[in-house]
Amino acid sequence: MSDSKQWALDKMEEANTIFEPNQVSWRGQLQDLIIWIIELALIGYLAFSLYS
Repeated sequence: MSDSKQWALDKMEEANTIFEPNQVSWRGQLQDLIIWIIELALIGYLAFSLYS
């Protein structure tokens, strides 16, 4: 197998990795949750203000 094909397969495997909750610190999870809530609130606000 060529080096470029092996490299591509390695990158595909890395891209398909799903992080388990125990692989991310609780602070990182909390930070992601807060960002997600802010994004959701912003989208809801914009949708409400634009379409009402």
